[in-house]
Amino acid sequence: MTNRLKFTRKTLAWKSQTPTKCQICREKISALFVDGRINRPGFRTWATMCVTCHASIGSGLGTGCGQMFGRDTDGTFRKIWG
Repeated sequence: MTNRLKFTRKTLAWKSQTPTKCQICREKISALFVDGRINRPGFRTWATMCVTCHASIGSGLGTGCGQMFGRDTDGTFRKIWG
């Protein structure tokens, strides 16, 4: 079973350079990534990271925490959460 994301013209597109690798683990980013705050003692910074890294060190999704982006059929990343 395949989950499909549905985007509309109002869905916000990622405006910066498209990330190709997670800034934490350096793995290739394919369909999803998170632009979010890192939750580690002594670090209060942001990163574009894969979903796996976000699950382990991210601060969540929403205002002040982060946003998740998914790749549309045209290759554009659009905000899907946060």
